[in-house]
Amino acid sequence: MPDDARAKTTMLKPGKRFFPFVRDDAQHMVFGPATSEAVDSFGTSFALDATREALAEYEQWRTLRAMHDNIAAGTVPVLELDDVALNVGACVVDVNQWAKVTSGTYRGFSIGFDPLDGRYEMRLGTEVFVFTKYRLIEISLVDRPSNPDCTFTLYRAASPYQLAPKEAGWTFDWKSDFEAIRAKGGPEMLAQAFAWCSPDAAEDPAGYALPVARLEAGGEGLTLNLYALKAAAAGLNGARDGLAVPEPDREAVQARLAALFALYDETPPAFTRRAQEDTMDEKQIDAAVEKGLVAFFKRLLPGGKEPGEQKPPEKPAAPPAKVRMAKADHERLTATAEALKAGITAESPAQVRAAADAVDALLAAAEVEAPAPAAPPASTETERRLQALEEENTALKSGLDQALAARKSQETVEGGKPFTSRYNGAFFH
Repeated sequence: MPDDARAKTTMLKPGKRFFPFVRDDAQHMVFGPATSEAVDSFGTSFALDATREALAEYEQWRTLRAMHDNIAAGTVPVLELDDVALNVGACVVDVNQWAKVTSGTYRGFSIGFDPLDGRYEMRLGTEVFVFTKYRLIEISLVDRPSNPDCTFTLYRAASPYQLAPKEAGWTFDWKSDFEAIRAKGGPEMLAQAFAWCSPDAAEDPAGYALPVARLEAGGEGLTLNLYALKAAAAGLNGARDGLAVPEPDREAVQARLAALFALYDETPPAFTRRAQEDTMDEKQIDAAVEKGLVAFFKRLLPGGKEPGEQKPPEKPAAPPAKVRMAKADHERLTATAEALKAGITAESPAQVRAAADAVDALLAAAEVEAPAPAAPPASTETERRLQALEEENTALKSGLDQALAARKSQETVEGGKPFTSRYNGAFFH
């Protein structure tokens, strides 16, 4: 606690009234009566002599709470008793509770006590219970004091702003207005002109968000604008550049805006908590992009196949009917099939593999005839089929040779490694 805010208790002489303190925003101090002899909403009153006696114990602890709950909001360094009320100066160290003070959520003080003695008195024709002895346990910041005298005495401290009329319009040019503020007061004045700035913003416009004040023509200092505050509050709730405010800073910005609204005696709009955004690391982003590209190309490629996806194997052809084949014809066909399969490699087209499978299926279905004493000439049908298979084999081998030659040529051009591109240069605009 600063030296000039050291705890003190002053017993004022009867007849001297409580001096209207100024709220100290730098030290988080707020002032006002904590109790008086006025009749409260419970129909009770506290005698000043009882309060004077209770202070002897309370000034050792100076407990400050919030809403009479177990929240240590700060302490009460200033206690002054006059002939009307106990006036206090509270130092609010809890930033959340201080934000409620500056925003107007808390309106005054209330006391927590243990009753020890009292009596009934008639006041203005109404019976009132007066506490003549009690223990003062704590003083609380409250939103609605039960004692009508115990509202905050909030006289404004010196402000770095001039206040534009409430009905004054608002415009802010991020080029000319920002440069004018920077030239006039540098980073310190820029920090006052915006509701949020990053710690290392310096004079970089990217480090500032939510402008609330500007330099008016002929003015020496910043002029605060009510419509600018409303726009900043809307931005913090999700509009425009409010999204630039990091989540850990949002609570502090809300408290700052609430304090600025209080300069206009206005209540800030309700602040909504931004929904937690889903964040993805680099791998997750790459996976999402790849998934989108796959879906995109799947719609373009014939048959709706994804890039790199192999076509499902075709249904195997029905086995051919049993064919009676001479042994010599069977041997020739077997030799042709072996030669065909010997030329198949990992780079062979699928058609070559299919042809080899077809020959194997034909051989499996053949019924080899027993050799006759004199081998009859091959039937015309067998000769035709063998000729067709040999021609098909020759064509397939020729295509395979061309494919292998083209691949070898490509490897030579690319330095031994074929050029590949995963998405073939696809871009989105």
